[in-house]
Amino acid sequence: MSYKDVNNIVSRPVRRAETPIQELNWLYGVSEPTWGIPMRKMSVWAAAGGVGKSRLAITLAKELTTIGIPYRGVLYPIEVLYFQNEIDVSTFKSWIGDGDKIPPNKLFVSTDCSVDEQIKTIMDVKPYIVIIDSIQMLYEFSGASDNGIKAIIDGTKEKMGYRDILKKLNCHIIFISQLTKAGDPKGSTMMTHLADQVFLLNKLDKMFPDRFVFKVGDKNRCGRVGEQFTSWWQHLDDRVICESDFRLEDEKWCKSHNIPQKKIINDDNEINDNNEINDNNEKSFNFFRNLKLKEELFK
Repeated sequence: MSYKDVNNIVSRPVRRAETPIQELNWLYGVSEPTWGIPMRKMSVWAAAGGVGKSRLAITLAKELTTIGIPYRGVLYPIEVLYFQNEIDVSTFKSWIGDGDKIPPNKLFVSTDCSVDEQIKTIMDVKPYIVIIDSIQMLYEFSGASDNGIKAIIDGTKEKMGYRDILKKLNCHIIFISQLTKAGDPKGSTMMTHLADQVFLLNKLDKMFPDRFVFKVGDKNRCGRVGEQFTSWWQHLDDRVICESDFRLEDEKWCKSHNIPQKKIINDDNEINDNNEINDNNEKSFNFFRNLKLKEELFK
């Protein structure tokens, strides 16, 4: 048996990494006063093939390693380890595009496909963010039972699991997962139970093949859950961009969602003495807000 008096347990506040992509920060949640990815936690990004999950993950990796996260008013690029188990590293470098702009020893890529190999690599690199693309390509994951998946994530007395890594390094792990036709992550459903946060990616509409939706799923221990927590993205030649972040420039919307608008607005936006957005930004948001796709995006 194992039990403790709750008075003898020390609570640990959730520390977050505020990414350069403000829409992701909003979706991942807040630990006052910081919005962003929670450290010592793991999230699952689930989508069908060809939606954009890998491109969004690569965009996030590039932003974190070139722009970085704020600390005491200064932006610091951080270390990201990307396990790409579906292509070789040369092809991955071509996907990076402007990879030459990434500082040395910030973005690492590995093709390790076993849990033991990945854990050794993570312990060697000691990154802030780990991206595993995809979990279905892990040798141990294929055909594993629920207990087998739990052992991979939580570890056993004999072997370390991914959750042990979170505790040792204070990092965050993003698992990229394929979806079945029914809309569930492939393989054991245990993965969605063990993850702290689950996000779903779907194509927006046949009329807009270059757009996709990234939204909070039914599981978010470190943030909010609901259909309104949805974002809209567009594929460009070298990256994906968020189009729904115009709402972060709307003062009324930020107040209704308890988001500090001054913190969200980019430095190049013009704000007058009354904390009002300039006309151009307001018109941009109104355009997005009145699109006919609004009902589909936020239903």
